[in-house]
Amino acid sequence: WNNCADLGLCGLTVPAELGGRGLDQTSAVVALEALGRGCADNGLGFAIGAHLWGCLTMVLAGDREHNASLISDLATGQKIGALAVSEPGAGSDVSAIATRADATSDGYRLDGHKIYVTNAPVGDVFVVLAATGDGGSAFGHTAFCVERGTPGLEVSEPIAKMGMRTAAMGEVILQNCRIPASSRIGAEGAGLALFLKAMEAERAFVLAPAVGAMERVFERTRDYAKSREQFGQPIAQFESIHGRLTEMYRRIVLAKLMLREAAAQKSAGKTITLDAAMAKLTISEAWVANCQDALAIFAGLGYLSETGIERELRDALGSQIFSGTAEIQRNTIARLLKIIP
Repeated sequence: WNNCADLGLCGLTVPAELGGRGLDQTSAVVALEALGRGCADNGLGFAIGAHLWGCLTMVLAGDREHNASLISDLATGQKIGALAVSEPGAGSDVSAIATRADATSDGYRLDGHKIYVTNAPVGDVFVVLAATGDGGSAFGHTAFCVERGTPGLEVSEPIAKMGMRTAAMGEVILQNCRIPASSRIGAEGAGLALFLKAMEAERAFVLAPAVGAMERVFERTRDYAKSREQFGQPIAQFESIHGRLTEMYRRIVLAKLMLREAAAQKSAGKTITLDAAMAKLTISEAWVANCQDALAIFAGLGYLSETGIERELRDALGSQIFSGTAEIQRNTIARLLKIIP
């Protein structure tokens, strides 16, 4: 994390005057692709994505002048951010959030339970989405910034999971957690709109390191297929093998095109809800398929933990779930194309 912070990866799109690199989204995703290609720790890339596209995007939507010091600490990686939204009864259905923020004489009192929070066990800053009015309405939620150490805030130990094990995930408990009014992000009732904006960026760009990871796995698999001999020739000569390799490369090119198109549109100031859903769905499915092909080519050797190929597949599988499942992305695309109401 500290090495990434030194490179400026924790605040790529944050304005320079606030401690970041001030890059546009296209430059940022190219940098994150390079991280994924050069670093085999897929969890690290995802943790930075959750910090950058989730937490920081939300904090930047608030009072930048008041939060300048906090934003700088996040942008320079001195503090780690986490976005706390999902709950036991509210995942894809954000309107079902039960965590409440009740106004007090000097701020708010938060009570609720958040789950699946990436970076929670190591996080310093938590962006919490809570109901402040009618939770079912478009203006019934508000976003808050809660720092570690605030009385009433409890964070669990890391939760064991299938892949992305170096991206620590945990639960956040809020019990009579009192925060000042200045901790509110944006206007009261604007939380859902701010969250959707942040999710648009997260869905579009959180898998940028995965594109680099696919390139890394492809190169390793290609080199193995060219060096591994069976029946008197490299296995890459067999159609079943080089056919898989060509498909792996095709998926990489498609994933990169989708990612950079979304980044270019975002850099131009356009709404990218459709582009984000398309990029998230395309990259996640390509990543899983490429890892499956790599495992098939490495065969028994790839199934062994020592090679790391089986870990690449476990890491990839999570991408079809977090930041909106593949089914949610398809529903979003169908709705925006007016296929469904």
